[in-house]
Amino acid sequence: MTLRLIHQGKWDLDEPLYHYWIDPDITDHPYHKKITTRHVLSHRTGFKNWRWMNENKKLAFDFEPDTQQQYSGEGFEYLRRAMEQKFKTSFEDLCQSIVFEPDNMDSSQLIWDEHIDSNNFAHWHKTTDEPYEDLESYEANAADNLLTTVEDFTNFGANVMNQKGISEKLYKEMVTSTA
Repeated sequence: MTLRLIHQGKWDLDEPLYHYWIDPDITDHPYHKKITTRHVLSHRTGFKNWRWMNENKKLAFDFEPDTQQQYSGEGFEYLRRAMEQKFKTSFEDLCQSIVFEPDNMDSSQLIWDEHIDSNNFAHWHKTTDEPYEDLESYEANAADNLLTTVEDFTNFGANVMNQKGISEKLYKEMVTSTA
């Protein structure tokens, strides 16, 4: 979705996200002005995976953005909030209009609702093969909870590989390692 918005000229890969969103936990930290979409997509924001992993449970920088790489779900959530602020719409609606509808992903959504048949839901499992407790999330999360079918996800994957909705230059940036 993000790359399609960039391709359409509606979002900038290198514009600092503070123009749209500043998390209250890092308002006073000078690094918040450095975070860009490129840092989020390449896991170079400086954030841990989740803020609850910090002793005080608040968002914080482990390192200066773009100096190291570390997986961060928080980074994707940061980007989600910035996009929602800029476009004045929900992340679910953005995904619906930019990815799900154009890619004919009619059985995909980001939140649990009454349309999901839990009998057809593939449950999460631990490495010990025992199931995790189902977490019915009612709030979109940019780093988690795509609820989809094999058909929809296959269609999405094929569209990504076929560069649907993005330029060849942007596609090459997407598949180029930053490490």
